[in-house]
Amino acid sequence: MKTKVWLALATAALLMNAGLNPADQPRLTLLGGMAAQAGVRVDFSFFYNELGPYGDWRRFEPYGWVWYPDVGRGWRPYTVGNWVFTDDYGWTWVSADPWGSIPFHYGRWFYDRDHGGWAWVPGTEWGPAWVGWRGGDGFIGWAPLPPEVEFDPRIGLVPSDRNFGVSWNTWCFVPSHRFLSRRIERAIVPHPRNAVLLDRTVNITHYTAAGRRVVNRSIDPGRFEAETRTRVIRYRVDETDRPIVKGRAVRDGRVILFQPEVVKTTAEPPRRTDRPRREGVRPGDRFERRYPDDAPRRQPADAGSDRRNGEQRPDADYFPRAEPRSVELDGRDQQAPGIERRSAEGRNPDIERENKRLAEKEKAQRQAELEQARQRQVEQEKAQRQAEREQARQQQQLEQEKTRQRAEQERAQKQAEQERARQQAIQQQQQQQQQQLEQEKARQRAEQEQARRQQAEQAQAQQRAEQERTRQQAIQQQQQQQQQQQTEQERAQRQAEREARQQEQAQRQAEREARQQERAQRQAEREARQQANPQQQQVLPECKSLPPGQQQNCR
Repeated sequence: MKTKVWLALATAALLMNAGLNPADQPRLTLLGGMAAQAGVRVDFSFFYNELGPYGDWRRFEPYGWVWYPDVGRGWRPYTVGNWVFTDDYGWTWVSADPWGSIPFHYGRWFYDRDHGGWAWVPGTEWGPAWVGWRGGDGFIGWAPLPPEVEFDPRIGLVPSDRNFGVSWNTWCFVPSHRFLSRRIERAIVPHPRNAVLLDRTVNITHYTAAGRRVVNRSIDPGRFEAETRTRVIRYRVDETDRPIVKGRAVRDGRVILFQPEVVKTTAEPPRRTDRPRREGVRPGDRFERRYPDDAPRRQPADAGSDRRNGEQRPDADYFPRAEPRSVELDGRDQQAPGIERRSAEGRNPDIERENKRLAEKEKAQRQAELEQARQRQVEQEKAQRQAEREQARQQQQLEQEKTRQRAEQERAQKQAEQERARQQAIQQQQQQQQQQLEQEKARQRAEQEQARRQQAEQAQAQQRAEQERTRQQAIQQQQQQQQQQQTEQERAQRQAEREARQQEQAQRQAEREARQQERAQRQAEREARQQANPQQQQVLPECKSLPPGQQQNCR
């Protein structure tokens, strides 16, 4: 019961989305989800459903499923639109085709000679335009890159030979001064001139990676402005959540780009049906390709519809059937001429009345049988329509079940991708932690090394300080010894001088004592002579010859 309710709700949502959603609002895709938004992830099934109404999906080995657009004869990729320069992506292609938001920015193009038209190989990497570039002698040319050319963020396009392996007639050349024309298809020179222009120009292809962005730097804007005297407008980029089908992608100095993240899957395009083409495709401009398995199918004017009640039939080969007649009525029709002959032979009024009554009765019976047959036919047709509706409902349920299974698979795949992303995040976190640990260890080693250097420097400084102290102490000791020696010398000299003075004093004292003794002796002699000769006149000594204190008796 829940499954039936879910299927009914999904069917109602799809019908409401198809009938009520405006063209400029987000819509449900055939996958059952919202249209791809900027920054979300889609897979190849999104490409299959978006591009299916504008062309045919066919298998082409070795590329798998490729897309052939419904375009006019002589159409080439990157010709219906114009080139603009953006700040984020460089030279960017802005397509005027209603389906140009996808195949000119993802995947690669190649020319299928067997089918006589261009085909697109889906890819996962978004780019401003996947083309090779040539320039010189007043001309600029570009050509779609073949599927064999890949982009490597480290070195650019691989392989990058002179012409990227594309033939001469796939190039588009325009005069340099008309390169920024909004209708650039009118400026492209005729194909026969390509052979000459390939010799007169050089390869100027230059794609780089800026973070996760692919940037087209093939033409230098400054040099282009100087050579052509044409100002290059720098556009800002706005992302959109769905492909641009209607309206201009360039407005008010901004370029609207559709660039979701794309995941490659092994899903196949939906089964081909005779669904109507979307607006913007002219049936008269489509390639008239013929394939063994694509013979044109003729259908009746009222194929797939019931003219009685206007109900849509799933069977495209339905034709109205003739009303069945009863076997009894056919037999009575065969008997009717006999009755008329018998009535004509006998002209009896009673017989005529009886015949008339029988004819009316037979007519009434025939009408009743016809009404019964019509009722049976209506009931049969009603039962048949009921069976067809039941079959259509079962088919719709089957398709919804397949859609649900695809959604579950996508959900499981998304969960697996989220799990892988989580594991990658955990690994990145572990790697970051390991790096932080290694950085911490390196920092600790650096600090230890710095500490060891500081300790060594301190030890050297202490050693130098010890040596300086030892030298200062030696100098001080030497100075002290010198001072001590000088002091001892001075002391010895003073001692010698004192001793000399003492000796001199002692000598003077001895001389004084000798003089005193001599005076005493002379005094004694005088006294002796006086005592011997008292009569002799006493002669006094001179006062100046006597020491102080003894000058009482002197002259």
